[in-house]
Amino acid sequence: MDQVAIKTLKPDRNKDQDFEREYYALLELKKRPHPNLINLIVSFDHARIVQGNKVIERNFMFPRAMGNMKQLFRGDLNLNTIAEHARRGLWFQIPALADALDHIHTSLRLAHADLKASNILLFLSSSNKSVVAKIADFGLAADLEQLRTWQVGTIEKQSAIRYDPPELRLQKSLTPTRDQVQKGDVWKLGCVFAELITFLILGVKGVADFRIVRTTSVPGLTSDAFSPILFDDGINLKQEVRDWLEKLAALDIHATEIMAITLDMLNPEQTRPLSEEVKSRFEMVSILIAVCRKSAN
Repeated sequence: MDQVAIKTLKPDRNKDQDFEREYYALLELKKRPHPNLINLIVSFDHARIVQGNKVIERNFMFPRAMGNMKQLFRGDLNLNTIAEHARRGLWFQIPALADALDHIHTSLRLAHADLKASNILLFLSSSNKSVVAKIADFGLAADLEQLRTWQVGTIEKQSAIRYDPPELRLQKSLTPTRDQVQKGDVWKLGCVFAELITFLILGVKGVADFRIVRTTSVPGLTSDAFSPILFDDGINLKQEVRDWLEKLAALDIHATEIMAITLDMLNPEQTRPLSEEVKSRFEMVSILIAVCRKSAN
């Protein structure tokens, strides 16, 4: 039997809400699956006695991943057993993940709302010839047909604040439009792509250097005083980040168009594309990504 992973939500009213939200999203995904979205095996409740009281834990069972992108970027993921050409295949996961996000928006009619490197899991194919990236953790997913008051800055979202677009992060509460929450997802995935492309070209050290580049400071105050290593300056993408990505594209000519799309994903809200346009543009450069992979081998 293949290895599995169990996600357990401890007894808590808010966690029950998260469970119901994620359960709904995963049921929709089961109806309309996508190869780059996590697939639920089963959900179940587990009762146990804690200090004489019966508590119910809510659980999800998923296929076990070899790790996530955050671990990959930090060098915590051992890829020694994976063929180099398989790791290079991560270039192909860029358009694949863009397609997955559009599937979430257009087919599932959801916004993920918590896209970040740690929520993109990595799986080794059964043939060991490729690495497949899958978006996971739908605990904060929002139904695009029933958007309610949007709240940011909760404990659950603290670790993802660095990926939040400025127009959502800086407002404590608002009722967003469908375009706003979808474009929020596009920004978040663009941040992940910026890190992934950095990793593919410069490796783990490059990702660490990228974190330093986007940590700007003024006397007595750093830009991440309230949230670590932001991509924006509170309004727009930091110029230091834009300069970094443009220089990075110059290091690998095949990445130029890929980076251009990624930079557009990090545009201000008014000019930021929706996921459907991002998907279409990446489809057009899929041959270029193939050339990039061949060139890198």
